[in-house]
Amino acid sequence: MAAISIPPPVLCRRVSPRSLRLFHWLLILMAVEVCGVIDLAAGELSPVEQLGKQLFFDTKLSSPPGQSCATCHAPEVGFTGPDSAINQSSGVYPGAAPGRFGNRKPPTVAYASFSPKRTYNAHDHVYVGGQFWDGRVDTLVEQAKGPFLNSLEMNNASAAEVVDKVRNAEYRALFDRVYGAQTLASSDATRAFDQIARAIAAYEASRAVHSFASKYALYLA
Repeated sequence: MAAISIPPPVLCRRVSPRSLRLFHWLLILMAVEVCGVIDLAAGELSPVEQLGKQLFFDTKLSSPPGQSCATCHAPEVGFTGPDSAINQSSGVYPGAAPGRFGNRKPPTVAYASFSPKRTYNAHDHVYVGGQFWDGRVDTLVEQAKGPFLNSLEMNNASAAEVVDKVRNAEYRALFDRVYGAQTLASSDATRAFDQIARAIAAYEASRAVHSFASKYALYLA
C-alpha cells in the first residue's frame, strides 16, 4: 500500500488573549446591532433621537438661514456631502454666509459614534480615533457644537444665538418634553446649547444613521 502523505500543519501567528477578547466583544456588538437585540427599528426613534433629528434637519439654525447639518451630511449619500460635482473638484462645501467655504470635505457621520477617543498608537506612529478628520474632539456632542459656531459653516455668532432659534422652533414642545421647559426658559445658554448637541449626538448614534444593513453585516448576522 502506498504511503499517505500528510501535509505539515500550517503555522499561524500567535494571537494574544487580549486581542481575541476584543474581537469577541466586537462580534457581539455587531450581532446586537444587526439582529436588533435592542428592538429599535430605524424609523422608531426615542424622543431625544427624534429631537436630534429635528435639529439635524433644521435649516433655520444657521445665519443667515438656509443651512442645516444635513446640508453637508445628507442621508441619501451616507450622511456626507451630497454634491457630486463638489466632491469631484474641491471637496469643500459653501457655508451659510455667501462666499465662505469650509476647510475640508464633510466626513460622514454614519457610524461615527463608534470612533474611539483620540489616542496615539506608538507601534504604528499614528493618531487614531476622535471626531472630525483630525480627531480634534473626542465625542459626538463636541462635534455637533462645532459647525454651529464656525463662521465658515453655519455661522452663528454665539451659543445663545443658536439657543434662541431653538426656543422659537416648531419642535419647542418636544425639546421641553425631553429636557424640561426650564432648559430653554433659563438664561443659561451654555447648558441649553449642550443639550442641543446631546440630542443631535443621540440621533447620530441611532439606528436611523447606522442601520448595519450592508451585505457584510447581514453575513455576520
